[in-house]
Amino acid sequence: MSKPERSELVTRLRTADNPKVRRKACRALAATHDPEVIPALRVAYLSDDDPQVREVARAALARFKASQSGKKRLPFPGERTLSLVLGALIALFVVSLALHGLRLASGSGGKNNASQAGVPDWENWHPTARDELLSRLDKQQTALQALDEALRGEIQTYNETGQPNCDLAYEVPPPIGLSETDRFTYPDLKVLGGKLDATQPWLQAALLLLKSACDDPEAQTDRILDAARKLDQVEAQLGETAQLLQLAQESPAPTVGPTVTPPPTLTATAAPPSATAPADGEGTATLERTRAATATATATVTPTPTATPTPLPLPALDYPTIVAEIRARLAEDFLLDLQNPYGTGMLDQWQQAISAKGQTTTNYCALSTWPQPYQLSPQQEALLHAPGVADPQLEEALQALQEGLVLAQQARQLYERDCGTMALSASAEQGIAWTSAALEKLQRAAELLDIITARTP
Repeated sequence: MSKPERSELVTRLRTADNPKVRRKACRALAATHDPEVIPALRVAYLSDDDPQVREVARAALARFKASQSGKKRLPFPGERTLSLVLGALIALFVVSLALHGLRLASGSGGKNNASQAGVPDWENWHPTARDELLSRLDKQQTALQALDEALRGEIQTYNETGQPNCDLAYEVPPPIGLSETDRFTYPDLKVLGGKLDATQPWLQAALLLLKSACDDPEAQTDRILDAARKLDQVEAQLGETAQLLQLAQESPAPTVGPTVTPPPTLTATAAPPSATAPADGEGTATLERTRAATATATATVTPTPTATPTPLPLPALDYPTIVAEIRARLAEDFLLDLQNPYGTGMLDQWQQAISAKGQTTTNYCALSTWPQPYQLSPQQEALLHAPGVADPQLEEALQALQEGLVLAQQARQLYERDCGTMALSASAEQGIAWTSAALEKLQRAAELLDIITARTP
């Protein structure tokens, strides 16, 4: 294919209004096997507003990466093949809907159908008391700060003596783990709890580096320096969480959920006594009726108003720009370094290392440059957390992205440490756990981005 023809395809990919035209342009560019088209495909993968175009671009980039690593290229699916697959998926979806309808018709859904569909069950809404959550968050902040200071003390001892402590007994506290009800009810505490939990992987990575400093004297200094850099990140994050904790204590954000009302009150009202003595013929019956009325209290019930949700409007953010910047963190090379269909990713190599085959090569030890964690600007943070607005989906996407990147970086350090020496089996258990968790977090972030894109006008 000539250069002008390739330029025409690139133009179609970037400017065509019809997503089908852009998908065809992606496939045609991939079929050229020319590395010069990779930038255009990457732009489509990161910024195209059609998910099918992004998927075609992703597959094309994967083919290029495989060809560059010496792997055999997989056949690229044609339009007819994709149409057949899409038709099959639609058929399965229709069958699923039909089965779901039958289940609902049979009454198996019950009262929980609303909550299962994403609507909270307000009748059973029982969030934890705010003071109790603040106490837990305060204790977590204190524990993380204490561990940060202790690890810094170990580094200071090494700087003074030149000898690392080979018998570290520190442990990272477990996550704060706010429940979904509490996270929904208290938006400010949800942000604080998420940021505290996001600090833990950095502390865990620093602790791991310090513990491994004795294993390799030649790499000792580098590992301790790397641990110090991780602790610098921890210190910055804990400074931010300390400010959020103080703000939550002094200026709590509005809660989300049903209006809190007092329980019904019962008021006992005794029947008034008879003012005159009864006649002889009616004395006994009247006296018994008076005693019964006096002994029986009339219950007056103050009704509780119906619980109604109080959803908050979305903040006035530039969502297309934010979504595009977050998608840029999910670059193709980064995801393929974690796992890919060709078995060259970190997770793939660790799984092979603990199989009967074992690690067979060091060809895949070199990884690409990964993106830095994404953070909103101070102005965007102010808009997101302004009183009277909320966007739980964006906050969850940001948290999932941050946690996924941190977990992936932790796994990368293990991988690069052991891959070149054919020792991946030694770190496989921890590496597989961290990489799998990172992929889950990043996948969740990508799903939320699609939801946010679909709801944005």
